[in-house]
Amino acid sequence: MNRSPENFTKIQFVAKSKLYKPALRKEFVNRKALIEQLEANISAPFTLVSASTGCGKSITVSQWIEEKGHNYGWLSLDEEHNDVQVFLTYIVALFKEQWPQRTFHLESLLGGSDLPSNLISALLINDLDETHEPYVLVLDDYHVIREQKIHEIIQEILQFPPEKFHLVILTRRDPPFKMARLRAQNKLLEIRMVDLAFTADEAIKLRSKIASTITDEQIKSLIQNTEGWITGITVGLMGLKEGISFEKILASLTNSNSIISDLFDEVVYKGLPINIQKYLILTSLLDQFSLELIRTMEASIDDSDLTQPGCREFIRLSRERNFFLIPLDSTGEWYRYHHLFRSQLNYRTERYFTKEVVERLYKAASGWFEENQMFEESLIYAIRSKDLQFAVTLFNRHRIELFNHDRIQKLNQFISLFPPQAMNDCLEIVLSSAMLQNYNANFVDLAKHIDRAEELSKALDFYKPYDRKLFGELHCLKDIMSFKSGDIERTLFYAEKAMEFIPGDEHYFHRESSVAYYSMALYVKGLKDQALENLDSEFGKFASSDPYYKMRLLQGRCLIHFLEGNTDLLATDGEALKTFAASDIFPAAWMMGAYSLATSLYITNRLDKIGEFHEDVKKHRYRGWPLWIMHFYFIKCLSDMATGKWEELDREITHCEILANEFGQESIKGLVKAFQVEVFLRKGDIDSAVAISPFANFNVGSSFWGLYYIPELTQVKLLILTGKEEKGKELLQNLIHSAREYRKNNHLIQCLALKAIVYARESRYEQAKELLCEALALSKDLNHKRTFLDMGWGILPLLKEIGETQADNAHVLSLLNAFEEEKRYSLKKGPEKNITPKKSISDLSKRELEILLLVSRGANNGEIAEELFISLDTVKKHLYRAYQKLYVNNRMAAVRRAQELDLLPEE
Repeated sequence: MNRSPENFTKIQFVAKSKLYKPALRKEFVNRKALIEQLEANISAPFTLVSASTGCGKSITVSQWIEEKGHNYGWLSLDEEHNDVQVFLTYIVALFKEQWPQRTFHLESLLGGSDLPSNLISALLINDLDETHEPYVLVLDDYHVIREQKIHEIIQEILQFPPEKFHLVILTRRDPPFKMARLRAQNKLLEIRMVDLAFTADEAIKLRSKIASTITDEQIKSLIQNTEGWITGITVGLMGLKEGISFEKILASLTNSNSIISDLFDEVVYKGLPINIQKYLILTSLLDQFSLELIRTMEASIDDSDLTQPGCREFIRLSRERNFFLIPLDSTGEWYRYHHLFRSQLNYRTERYFTKEVVERLYKAASGWFEENQMFEESLIYAIRSKDLQFAVTLFNRHRIELFNHDRIQKLNQFISLFPPQAMNDCLEIVLSSAMLQNYNANFVDLAKHIDRAEELSKALDFYKPYDRKLFGELHCLKDIMSFKSGDIERTLFYAEKAMEFIPGDEHYFHRESSVAYYSMALYVKGLKDQALENLDSEFGKFASSDPYYKMRLLQGRCLIHFLEGNTDLLATDGEALKTFAASDIFPAAWMMGAYSLATSLYITNRLDKIGEFHEDVKKHRYRGWPLWIMHFYFIKCLSDMATGKWEELDREITHCEILANEFGQESIKGLVKAFQVEVFLRKGDIDSAVAISPFANFNVGSSFWGLYYIPELTQVKLLILTGKEEKGKELLQNLIHSAREYRKNNHLIQCLALKAIVYARESRYEQAKELLCEALALSKDLNHKRTFLDMGWGILPLLKEIGETQADNAHVLSLLNAFEEEKRYSLKKGPEKNITPKKSISDLSKRELEILLLVSRGANNGEIAEELFISLDTVKKHLYRAYQKLYVNNRMAAVRRAQELDLLPEE
């Protein structure tokens, strides 16, 4: 079997049936007047169809789209779409269905956490703008959306709508949008219950499809008593067809609350065989259903009334008798019930099935969805079964595969489906949550989850293979914590136990993690060859036949190279890992490869190559481990600073702040602030560095991996430059001790070079040269250049003195040449080495401000051109120049930025 990354099975998280518009049937009445009204508004950005259930909202809009032939995407919303990531996943699926060959900006957000609404809406707007095609997006059942961020996304899209985009929202109640401006500008069509009400002519057409013997007078009475409510008219006509007296129907219709409940039994159930009644109840348990799914469920219970022939007869009869069955695809495979009809069926469930039978039916549905690789639906029905252990078992069957493929955000999402009790009491969920905290660099919560897992593990049976694996996972988490706290002996102990408890004959993320930490611990103990041999023993022997293990081997080697600071091997194995691990299948492994390569390029001063794949990293920035992603951004920022790209540096720093907020982890936010302190110190802006230092986290815990940027060293520099030299030197000495003890050569080289400069400031030149010579000796074979260049000109006199006494030292000569290049470059760039140039807000021209004002009022490019008597191209050029001056890349951000600068009024 081919097990290359490209051929790994991907779990499909999009239920295709939610992307189908309601299929049209011949018994539906064509709503000609409404269709023309909808079509007349197509050039406006928004149509709101707001009415209670049973008014024909979905069918009417479906008729319009089909009759007029519009490009469209249709999303039937439900509770799961209150998760922003789920909502975005389905929107991207719609776009991919319409434009399968395109790559969308929105895809870069999939897998992210706590993303700001303005970022999402900006990318969504840009995606739609770039299609250059008319497109109708229909969001059905929008009333289920409670998530404020989704409301904000839609509101911002409506404020700055793409020119060929039209949004249709179908809902039972109005969404919380600010629609006054849209109404004033005639950019909103509102269709309400009164508009959807059947006319006499439409009711007569419906009569011909349901009950042709009913008189015109009876039709008029039905319309009068139902106020044109389609469901009421339909139920009334069905009742008349079944022989119920017209007087009885009218009596029920006078009380809208009893319309369905009073007539349901007689209109729907009268004369139905018991097996069809049971099929109605069985299918009402499902959000959507197919013939194959129903057969799986009926086979799960011992009920002689439910048979395979009866199942097909049920579908035929449901369509024939108009049981409010809504087809979800053109092939007639998937269906759902009208909400109102389904609720009435749900009320009657206990008449037909016991709680135990309902539980079995839900479990059968869960099993069918799992078998068809729809894990999310499978888990939802498992949880509905009320059998928590069944749901946990299902989750556990897939969670390791999700870990193996770096599906961190999906794991977060699935865990959130469980009730709080399960999150606290189910060991598998607690263990999974603990590992997620490690991904998020949230080590405080990681420790808490380990403690809870330790308590729960007391109930395990050590001799059961499954329980032993859970013991292994717990020990894996303990070896991670031990390594991060610097306890190498415990790291080795716990990692050995994890590898003992989890067999090595299958892909298992936690065992592979423990292999990596065990190898790093061996390296720290001075056993580098043994560390690499351990990796090769665990992974190398399978690497040729199983690419998964080759990827794990490369990851483990990169971790050793980081500790050692070996730039050549980092480049070789980092490039191999980045090339081998597909970013959409193994995003975290791919990101590690990208960071390894970028770090090697930076340290060896090959800065021009870093930007070559930075855009790829930005595209996948929400899919890997937050800590590694941030450190990659830091490398890019350092590269921009070294080459004097100050405007680009400012943008990247802003991106770092936005990204940290999106990740939602305080430790990551503090790490970014620490890096900003570093940037200000390198610019010589000590006041700004001091101002933000209270918000910085200088001890985020990333140093144990040997990553290039060291936040603790930033703290040392800040202390020394602000008159707290003794405290700074004490911290620096502790860092040197730690770097020596754990053989973190990259860190040791940086710390020794900084301490040499400190000694030189104190006129302790011999000691300074001694330390610098040690740093040079360490870095010689590792080809470190940028490490010394980043120390600034204070280290150059020491280097020159060493160069004079070691004239044949090629490494020192290469560094002196690099400083000369740096000197010429910085002279050429002038004062930009120490300050960041800022655009003056007065750089915005009068015309650019006029255009931004019109944009803020909701005008599109065509309307702006008409208002200002200029061409469309001229409008676009002015907007582009405004984007450049404001450091933004879309209309919405430009307006916001201009308002922040008081260039435009807040409206």
